[in-house]
Amino acid sequence: DRYKSSKAYGDYRFFLDETFYNLKNNINTILEIGISYGAGILSLKDYFHNSYLWGVDIDRNTFLKDKQIVKCEWVDQLKINSLQESAKKFNVKFDLIIDDGWHHPESQMNSLIAYLPYLNFGGLYIVEDIVHKDYYTQFQKIKKVLEEKNFKVEYKKFTAEDRVDI
Repeated sequence: DRYKSSKAYGDYRFFLDETFYNLKNNINTILEIGISYGAGILSLKDYFHNSYLWGVDIDRNTFLKDKQIVKCEWVDQLKINSLQESAKKFNVKFDLIIDDGWHHPESQMNSLIAYLPYLNFGGLYIVEDIVHKDYYTQFQKIKKVLEEKNFKVEYKKFTAEDRVDI
């Protein structure tokens, strides 16, 4: 609420709360794909207050200047080379990667290809908003490939609640 997040109230927020609570002491490096107005990265900064954060976005106006946010970098999720170049520049392994960028399968797959090699062993990679039936079908194929390579992959479907301010 502090940063006016666009995340809907409901199951997904509860999932994040529980997941982050259980990982709080194991997360030191975080990448957020899609900074937007900064609500996500600033919330992550507050919660994982001992961690370092990196962010990428296509809109340079979203970049934040903060000593804990190590670097913000321009990327176009439809151009895999821009994603790969940013990963090389960062030159770090991440404990947590959240893809909240452009919610389109091509962009999400490009990000996964570019950043998955930079995920620490045992790290967590979250892809938000796989919202269309055709997207789900494509991600099931990717899930199978990742599982064959010994990744633990889960697909969770969440519902949103209408927010009521009192």
